Amino acid sequence: MNIFGNTKACLFCNLQRLIYILIAILSFLGIAISSFKKYAFWSIAIILFMGIIISIYHTLIQYGFLKDPCKVATQITDINSFENLIFYSPIPCSKISWSLFGVSISIYNLGLYLCLFIFTLNKDFLLLKE
Repeated sequence: MNIFGNTKACLFCNLQRLIYILIAILSFLGIAISSFKKYAFWSIAIILFMGIIISIYHTLIQYGFLKDPCKVATQITDINSFENLIFYSPIPCSKISWSLFGVSISIYNLGLYLCLFIFTLNKDFLLLKE
């Protein structure tokens, strides 16, 4: 969305993207190195669990149940604080930059992480039986 929609991602959106990158790398290693397959499944399961936690936390922030840690303080005391506010302020995590059918992307990520987590655990248990 950053490229096409001219929207910037918050910290938690970037963390959720990083999780997908890590999953892709571990999946490739699991496919390329057969002896690494069992470790790749467990690593992916752990990363997906962290993704579930991040998605839940991000969703709670977006819908106002938790305080936004990325919210910018609007106190301007001098020219340097004004410059920092303009050029270096982070994107608030409570802002829903992208949604589909009224549902934020963090909820879609949560659903995908849960499905992949369940699939990975089932697949890993099948690998342990072999």
